Amino acid sequence: MRGVDQFGLAVEQLEIKDVILPGELKKAQAQVLVARAQGLAALERARGETAALRSLANAARLAADNPSLVQLRLLQQLEMSAGHTVVIGTGLAGTPS
Repeated sequence: MRGVDQFGLAVEQLEIKDVILPGELKKAQAQVLVARAQGLAALERARGETAALRSLANAARLAADNPSLVQLRLLQQLEMSAGHTVVIGTGLAGTPS
């Protein structure tokens, strides 16, 4: 440490204990911690929303490339719920069903 070497002393370790901060500093520190936590929470929400949008975009791309997937997904949803009547057309093209 500078300043003590002129007296022939060498400081090997320095500890500060029992520091009491003024109330305003404690309040400011708490506000910083809250702001940091809120920022991290907002970042996680944004990441989740981005992942959800990416998943929807992939699903839309699959549905556009494979229209039969949409029909299969509709049948899955109907199977999981009760009280629906599903009518599937069996007529040939050009003839009334």
